[in-house]
Amino acid sequence: MRYYCIAILALAVLMPSIGCERPSPTPPSEDAARSMFSIKDGFNREDTSAFCRDFHGIMFSGGFTTQRYLEVNKMLRGGLGDWISEAYLGQKPYGQDMTVHEWRVKFQKGGMKLVLVLDRDGKVTGLWFR
Repeated sequence: MRYYCIAILALAVLMPSIGCERPSPTPPSEDAARSMFSIKDGFNREDTSAFCRDFHGIMFSGGFTTQRYLEVNKMLRGGLGDWISEAYLGQKPYGQDMTVHEWRVKFQKGGMKLVLVLDRDGKVTGLWFR
């Protein structure tokens, strides 16, 4: 019984820190912030021109058209609701000419991580909701 109580106490202390990510002390670059806000605006309004505004041409290869992005957007919104807020988690280099930026996004019905990859010209070359 004593070990059971110790285990429960340890879990109670550790649970808040498991899976928690701290916001970055530095803000995102101008390009990253602009791209994220365009994606957020397009997501909430289901507007593919806003959603894809900063996408590099490579984002429209492999069968992904603006129509396909709209379909995925509608599916995500159906499950998650509106995008409410976001917290910037930071950035890291990716290859020679790209940077990965991450946000924790809060939706009406839950949360996800947004991973955004920008090339050296500030164009989106990768986008994932995890």
